[in-house]
Amino acid sequence: MLNKIPAWVYIAAVAIIGGILIIALAATKEDSLTLAEEDSVAIAEELNLDIDKFKEDMASSEISDYVESEKARGEERGVTGTPAIFINGETYEGTRSYEAISSQLENLLDNPINDEKPTFEVYADFNCPNCAAFDPLRLFLSDNYGDRVEFISLPYPFLRDSSFGYARAFEAAKNQGAGDMFEKALYSKLFPDRADYDSFSLDDEVDTTNVEDNEGVVTNEVPVPGFEGVEETVVNTDSNSVKVTE
Repeated sequence: MLNKIPAWVYIAAVAIIGGILIIALAATKEDSLTLAEEDSVAIAEELNLDIDKFKEDMASSEISDYVESEKARGEERGVTGTPAIFINGETYEGTRSYEAISSQLENLLDNPINDEKPTFEVYADFNCPNCAAFDPLRLFLSDNYGDRVEFISLPYPFLRDSSFGYARAFEAAKNQGAGDMFEKALYSKLFPDRADYDSFSLDDEVDTTNVEDNEGVVTNEVPVPGFEGVEETVVNTDSNSVKVTE
């Protein structure tokens, strides 16, 4: 009986099902971007930013292109997960503690290259719990070193569709001189138990595994050390890599 069904019927059925899946995925992505915009606008209002300019910048092709290009540049530099740290253009693989990082910065300040100030770059995804945990240390370092070190926050959105929306919103806030305030507020909203700005101290050590951009199946799922209770983040004990699941 099935053999009598024309081939075009099968082709049409596959095309219809594929179209439905594409529409569903597009709707899900749109919902994620809408949520990111709603969260971001609410924070912008709390920070008393120019909301019209904020929305315009967030939706601009200029900022969208910048976010995409910086993510691509990060990939070219070997970034596979977040937070990814570069000091003076070199990947930092040491302990994520104030003592370890400041020691390297002090060495660069004592031995400047071409009389230029050191740079401290961080690639991050606002949906990354480890980025949220690291940001209080980043902000503390920035406050402590002031103009002696150039601190640069760079977008590497890869965990969820909303990551791109948050990245664009951050750049829009930077255009109004409120980058650090927006970053702090957003991490505090998304990860109130991880972005602990108020109780951060010099004794804290943020030495957690990066959230990795791996496509493999996660096995032997256990909480990331130091982040028990963060359901989205699991570690693959076979490869020591981390994957965020929806």
